[in-house]
Amino acid sequence: AYVLLPVAIALLFSVFCTALATDRMLLRPLRQLSDRTGAITEGNPKTCPALRYRHSEIARLAEQINRLASHMESTTVELARERYLLRQIIDHVDEHVYVKDKHHRFTLVKSTLASRLGNTDPIGKTDYDFALKQNAEEYWQEEVVIMETGEPMLDVERFLPVGSGLTAKDQWYEITKL
Repeated sequence: AYVLLPVAIALLFSVFCTALATDRMLLRPLRQLSDRTGAITEGNPKTCPALRYRHSEIARLAEQINRLASHMESTTVELARERYLLRQIIDHVDEHVYVKDKHHRFTLVKSTLASRLGNTDPIGKTDYDFALKQNAEEYWQEEVVIMETGEPMLDVERFLPVGSGLTAKDQWYEITKL
């Protein structure tokens, strides 16, 4: 029994060292990789530090994840700059500009058009919230055709009377929908 005790202790020590090495060389790096990719997926690549490893497979994976995070950061900055420039163009052209999603809800509205629609924020709303029902139905059908065919509606003249809910006076408009 006393002879087996040193062998059992040596075996337990070996298992402990293997578990420690596995944790240090494989499990911990994988947890860090998981944390880093999670931060990238959530759009926060800066919340986790860059990864550095010596082991070849994990090192290559960490390098790819670091490149992805760097690319995402530069893309995010460029996208913000382009969004700012687009907003500047929209707000300074002499037209009523708006964008709708596939459910016909306003997702972007030029500030002067938004003020014309009333004192409420038009984002997330549809023409039914602002125009008369028959006008809103007409606009909806036009947009369905545009979305289904991909063909724009170009330079269509439309008369909007005071009672349309969209204008304070009788007015003719030239409308283009893309």
